[in-house]
Amino acid sequence: MQVLYVVIVGGGSAGAVLATPLSIDEQRRVPLLEAGPNFTLHRYPPVLKDANVVAGSPTFDWQYHSEDAARLGHDIPLPCGRVVGGSSGAVRRELGPHKCH
Repeated sequence: MQVLYVVIVGGGSAGAVLATPLSIDEQRRVPLLEAGPNFTLHRYPPVLKDANVVAGSPTFDWQYHSEDAARLGHDIPLPCGRVVGGSSGAVRRELGPHKCH
């Protein structure tokens, strides 16, 4: 039996959605890679429930910033979750909409 490997990079919501149907085939292995930490439901850190703490944390945030906004005179932090579940796992809905890349 030949096994096919499909590697998904990014354990956020989109990565999990892609991995699920691909892993149904028993001849296919689908590793899901994530740079951030993974937590079980009972060991989920309380810090991830506070969007103000997550934003800017090098452990849980990729620390992206916008380019300088001419009218503001400074850049704008764009928090993106660095955990399994991505921004959805880091209470992203509390921080306002934008795309993490």
